[in-house]
Amino acid sequence: MAQAVDAQGDQGAAVEFLDETLLAPGGARVDHESPDDAFIAMRILSRAGALDRAETVVAECERQARRNPGSPWLQTTASHARALLVRDISGLRASIDAVPDMPSPLLGAEVLEDAAWVFRDGEPDEAVTFLDRALELHLAAGAEGDAHRVRQKLRELGIRRQRASRAVSPWGLTEAEVVVAELIARGCTNREAAQRLFLSQHTVSTHLRHTFEKLGIHSRVELAMLFGDRVATSGDRRQVA
Repeated sequence: MAQAVDAQGDQGAAVEFLDETLLAPGGARVDHESPDDAFIAMRILSRAGALDRAETVVAECERQARRNPGSPWLQTTASHARALLVRDISGLRASIDAVPDMPSPLLGAEVLEDAAWVFRDGEPDEAVTFLDRALELHLAAGAEGDAHRVRQKLRELGIRRQRASRAVSPWGLTEAEVVVAELIARGCTNREAAQRLFLSQHTVSTHLRHTFEKLGIHSRVELAMLFGDRVATSGDRRQVA
């Protein structure tokens, strides 16, 4: 509910929902079963200027990390929450380095979005890079709502990313298939594409097989030829608004 009302622009109501749940005495706690709760709360509270409450979330993350020293994810959650609160550039870079080891690609995308939010004022080019990586992860996972949000953030930085489905609709590819196909067309192996997108090689192979079937091709060379113009003209899928 906090996320829903925050998305509608009612930050005050979002903070109230957090006060009644995550921040309430004896209420829900940040733990390994809900690893992104801390990030969600931190974003809402930071945007609302409720830094005292944000500090409470960070302190809870750090308490959980101390109680569970064998959980790398809780350690990362705590350090990322602290870095986000104080806008620690080096700490956020460490969080980005930890993205491949996160429980899911979507959590990694959230970390990249957080970093972009902090970097956008002083290092806008890096913010764009982080958002592009987040966009790739969302698209590869089929999270189109999240991808739409990232595109909006890119537009705020003067960058327009065209919807892949609109550009390749005659081919009938999904956005996830387009993301994988573009990486392969640029020369990535299945393993390299999987590492970049934090997917399994099996998932990448499945997307690639479906792409070959839809396009009626049988080789990476043919794929590169079909995607060559698209890759060359999109500038790594970047278009200045």
